[in-house]
Amino acid sequence: MEACSNCNAPLIPELKFCTACGTPRAAQPPPPVAAPRACQQCGTPLGPDQRFCGNCGTPAPAPGAPPAASSPSASVSGSVAVPPPPPAPSAPSPAATPSMTPVTGAKQLNQSVLFALPSHAASQLQGLLSGCIEGTNGRLVLVTFDDALQQVQSALRSQRFDAVCIIGNSDDIPHAEVEDETHHDDAILTDNFYGMIATPSEDDRYAGEVLPETPVTRIPSLDPHLIRRLLNVGDSLHPSWSSGVAVSAHCWRGASEAVLNTIAGRSGPRLQLSPPNTVGELDDLLAENVGRLYFNVHGTDQAPVWVGDDGMGGYPVI
Repeated sequence: MEACSNCNAPLIPELKFCTACGTPRAAQPPPPVAAPRACQQCGTPLGPDQRFCGNCGTPAPAPGAPPAASSPSASVSGSVAVPPPPPAPSAPSPAATPSMTPVTGAKQLNQSVLFALPSHAASQLQGLLSGCIEGTNGRLVLVTFDDALQQVQSALRSQRFDAVCIIGNSDDIPHAEVEDETHHDDAILTDNFYGMIATPSEDDRYAGEVLPETPVTRIPSLDPHLIRRLLNVGDSLHPSWSSGVAVSAHCWRGASEAVLNTIAGRSGPRLQLSPPNTVGELDDLLAENVGRLYFNVHGTDQAPVWVGDDGMGGYPVI
């Protein structure tokens, strides 16, 4: 089996890049094309299975035999010139196709990112993501639906990354499931396990030990234009939390403050709680010159709103 020229990992025949390190596979020479056959006596073209010339009766040369040398001054009456075969159409360069346009903005963050890409989208997106991690210590791993979690965790065990970025929706790379102890839902869907080197045991899950060691994000799309726009955000990120807004459900105050202090520090905004804050008060804050935003509130599949939580059954719109 052909091996990667960079890391010596086995290469998948139908893919253009190494799934272990993202190195483009070496260009392979085109398969040899059999030379056209012609009668060595009169030059009449011969079919692949033709044993004798139909024009002069001369035995046909064996397939693959070199043509007979001819003198430049020789002239054979009735000879037929055999044109060379047309050149095979060349494949477009990966960088020339719209979906392969390099991503540059993400590299400005100077982070080592593990990208998880469904293998069925490799031909469409592998070049784009390989360009994103070029020059960094990042990595691209192609995953299958059934083994995606194990494949990502295996990569995390072999190398330390600053972040994991999953590309595709839940039909491409599935969410992990945690039992809902409140019994409101059949299961809680999460990407946390993709940032852990091993899937937590049932005891760990029951104890709430389900936080990832490596931050995880997901772009729930295979649209190359959307992916490129999000990964190219670069310097357009707001530089600070000084003019930010942070909102939390009241019952999650402690956890939200811990997260806000970690990501924003002392210069971060004051945490707005719902309740008592109302949607009108929040609208007034958002109408000002707002920078970064942090929300830790409820969503619902029955209305396009976010809601707070007073811990006693009240869910005001926020």
